Amino acid sequence: MKDWRPGDFLYYLQCNGEDAESTRTAIAQQHPDYRNYQPRGLDVLLVAATAEQALQARRALLPQSDRINISAYGMEQNLPNRRFDEIHLLSPPGKSFALPPDLTRSAQVLNLHHFDQTEGNPDPRYRHYRWPGLQELTQFWGIFYGAMLDRPGLLPLDWSQYAAWIIPQAVGHTSCGRGGSSTTAMDALISATPANWLDNAWEAVLLMETGADVTLGEYMQMHNRLAAHIACEITPVTRHINGYRGYSLWLLAFLTPADTDTQ
Repeated sequence: MKDWRPGDFLYYLQCNGEDAESTRTAIAQQHPDYRNYQPRGLDVLLVAATAEQALQARRALLPQSDRINISAYGMEQNLPNRRFDEIHLLSPPGKSFALPPDLTRSAQVLNLHHFDQTEGNPDPRYRHYRWPGLQELTQFWGIFYGAMLDRPGLLPLDWSQYAAWIIPQAVGHTSCGRGGSSTTAMDALISATPANWLDNAWEAVLLMETGADVTLGEYMQMHNRLAAHIACEITPVTRHINGYRGYSLWLLAFLTPADTDTQ
């Protein structure tokens, strides 16, 4: 998660006010692989308490795409014995479920999603997330996969960057803000984020979903506005959609369980 350093952000700020092609050229000079960025296809497994719940989450998560295949299974079913790029395990409240060892060894990324208070130290094999409900989970991951695979924007996140994240002993939490302008959307995001998340997050992702006409300078203004309120480094990720009106901003903040006791 440390691919976009403060020095890079300063470089981007120098591009403020330039047209989109000049901005892309400037980025390509500092990041030679940027122009050649092509989203790779992913094979993803989603496991929920029941097959019905898994299919419900699968339908809400992302329309079928030639760049991603999401297989949905219930815990009562025989799970497929093949390699997946990423696995999402939706942990039922008050219950535990262990994936077969062959699956956990073969997947590049293992995600364990909690819908109740996480206790003790998180299992280091997984990236842990806590959600108020299934709707918030599917909304975030639908946009996140879209930003990485379907409609990447000026600041894309490729798979190799994402798979290399190291997130020990921490749990991801999300907040969301929407508005007709970048200012009102960021106001809503900061208002929706508990103060202790902003004070104690050790790393964060700012996911920005906008129309295709938003400039890199405007993205960096949103980044800098959030950076003034949060105590950690921020990785910005953008998703452009033609005809999209307004701004949807998501903050993914990683905190230790002790730092989420007071929300």
